[in-house]
Amino acid sequence: MSAKEDIEAKALLDYESVLGKTILVSDASGYHNEDSGDLLFDPPIRFRVIKTIKSDVLRWMDLEWLDPVYNVEPVDSDPRLEGWRSFWVYGASYNLKTGEVQKATFEVAPSLFARIRNSILK
Repeated sequence: MSAKEDIEAKALLDYESVLGKTILVSDASGYHNEDSGDLLFDPPIRFRVIKTIKSDVLRWMDLEWLDPVYNVEPVDSDPRLEGWRSFWVYGASYNLKTGEVQKATFEVAPSLFARIRNSILK
């Protein structure tokens, strides 16, 4: 397997590991009217990773960086999302030349079970 194929396989596994899961997002992109834009959330908003076309997950920005995007949908209504639609976030990025990995722009939200367990153990 070539280095490029290895990176693409990692990117697909990253995506598959969060597909359908709730994530905490402090940095997302989307459309407001017909214009795309970036949104910053403090505190973060819960989104769910939804089906994304393979070419977006295997998105090469140049000859060096695989920079995947995942489609997401809001889990809860939030006034900060008013007028926005078609959201996406960035998965972990991989550099073919240097091997550098830049982490995703989100975190997987803890499950209800984990939140209950953690509150009991405190």
